[in-house]
Amino acid sequence: MRSQVSPGASGFAILYNSTWRAALAVGGLAVVGNLLRLSFHDAGLALASATFLGALVVGLAATWVGPRVEKPRIALTVPGIMIPGLLAYDTMTLFNRGDVIAALKTGVQAAFILGAMAMDLGVARILTDKAWALHDIHRQG
Repeated sequence: MRSQVSPGASGFAILYNSTWRAALAVGGLAVVGNLLRLSFHDAGLALASATFLGALVVGLAATWVGPRVEKPRIALTVPGIMIPGLLAYDTMTLFNRGDVIAALKTGVQAAFILGAMAMDLGVARILTDKAWALHDIHRQG
């Protein structure tokens, strides 16, 4: 599996009108998260689970890095997580070739990875922002 996350993540950060300092921070977070994701996957963990853990580290680290580059956590985590673009491309290519079963298999895998990325952003926020995690409980009580 190819690892080209840092330039892509930094590019997304620039598209989000980030400063160069923030774009470099996003690239660094993406490199760490992707290295962890690939390491966990190479160790035998399913790709969606490995993505969850790698992106969770990005979300947790963004809590620490955000104030230092004067950007909110979301501006560092969204461009810094690993988008399964290759799997999405493979899905479309396989559908185009008529290999429906293989296309569905890669499409479902891409969907699980996207779900894992969405869950990790919530989990990182819950773990680091108690007021946000308990916001609805306080409103109801």
